[in-house]
Amino acid sequence: MGDTQRFLIFDRQGIQTDLFAIERYVDEILEEVLSNREEFQRSIQIPLISDSNKMLNTLQNSEIGSYEHFQENFPQVLQLNMYLTLEKRRKELRDIQEGRHESSLVGECEHIHNKVLFDCINDSLLQFKPYGKEGPPFPWARATKRLKPTEDFTIEEMFEIVKHDLFRWAIMQAGTLPRKEFVFGGVFDDELFAEIREKKLATMLAREMIENEPKWLTYEFEEAQVKIDIGDMILEQMVTETIMFLEQ
Repeated sequence: MGDTQRFLIFDRQGIQTDLFAIERYVDEILEEVLSNREEFQRSIQIPLISDSNKMLNTLQNSEIGSYEHFQENFPQVLQLNMYLTLEKRRKELRDIQEGRHESSLVGECEHIHNKVLFDCINDSLLQFKPYGKEGPPFPWARATKRLKPTEDFTIEEMFEIVKHDLFRWAIMQAGTLPRKEFVFGGVFDDELFAEIREKKLATMLAREMIENEPKWLTYEFEEAQVKIDIGDMILEQMVTETIMFLEQ
């Protein structure tokens, strides 16, 4: 593809991914939530409870130092039906305003972008659940966790914090796309684009490490794992000694 054609592609109107678009989408979600406050309040007040038996099985079978206990899928605060309803409504509104149907490619890209925003909103809302994102402690855990009351925040205040979280994630621009700002004298600067993208990714990874450091420095799972392994070793030794005694 020639430089002129590439430059023209960058000038075309695409989906909106700036902070204003993110703010509008969060406001749409908030408006939908406010129309059914009771359902949202019920959902936000359910703590993220893990299956104790499943966790014990993970403790028993996984190797010490593994990260399997981080890989859990919790129920979302906002249900998928809300996302589908909003997308259908937005598409119908665009078709009316533009007097035509959007191209399948642009429409699909916008659906994907909005689904990412929807998932990010859900992830941010988990902090307002009782016990936060970590959920209540397991029965065998020594560490106690204070129940975090959701009554301290109104729904509007929750979504203001959610909006701040999304802004903070969005300004990273880790997945920055080719734009006309990378075109100099009609030529796209591939090296500059690659360099900026690499720096953005490095910034995102550094931020991720800083924010998740407390999680990686909590050794409750590993301590329980060591205790179970030691218990198994003692039991195995006792069984062996008992068998040897009976055979004498």
